[in-house]
Amino acid sequence: MADLPVTSDQGAMPVVITDATTTANTVLVNANGSINVNQGTLSATAILTNVASSVTVVTLLAANTSRKGATFYNDGTATQRIKFGSVASATSFNVLIAANAYFEMPLPIYTGIVTMISSNTNGTMRVMELT
Repeated sequence: MADLPVTSDQGAMPVVITDATTTANTVLVNANGSINVNQGTLSATAILTNVASSVTVVTLLAANTSRKGATFYNDGTATQRIKFGSVASATSFNVLIAANAYFEMPLPIYTGIVTMISSNTNGTMRVMELT
């Protein structure tokens, strides 16, 4: 990925850079050099789900094209492995969440299934999905 050089001449038109996955995430470089960032639309609904730690794969979030964000808090002693996709495992995961740790889904928001597998059964993953 290369940097995009931006120069501004007085009276030039603004430049809009849009996320390839959604037009809700944009960066606007104004003619005067100032930058405005829009990181998507606001969420009106937050759904909290508590998922018990398991040494077998469990689903944290079903696929949801309306998802605008998600947070995960591990309130147990188990190490949790989260995968943006199906069948999380000890060797196939995106995020490792230690005991009493928090993770927030980054932009652009992934809208597919999210699964988890734990190192033991002590604890709960507290999941909040924003739609």
